[in-house]
Amino acid sequence: MKDPVTVSMGQTYDRSSILRWLKSRNKTCLVIEEVLTSANLIPNSIIRQLIRLHYHENGILTAQQGKA
Repeated sequence: MKDPVTVSMGQTYDRSSILRWLKSRNKTCLVIEEVLTSANLIPNSIIRQLIRLHYHENGILTAQQGKA
C-alpha cells in the first residue's frame, strides 16, 4: 500500500485501487457493500506512518528508496 486513504464509511484502501474501483462505476464500499455517502478520499497518515515503520524495522526498501 503506497497511499492509504479512508472512504466515507471508515474503511482504508490504497488510493490507486479505490480510484480504479470507483471509476468502474462501483459506488459501494468493498468491505461493507453499502453505497458510499461521499466520494471524498481522506489521506490516512496514521496507516502511512505504520507502513513506513514496518518497512524500516524489516529492512524493506520502497521504490523511492531503491533509486537513491
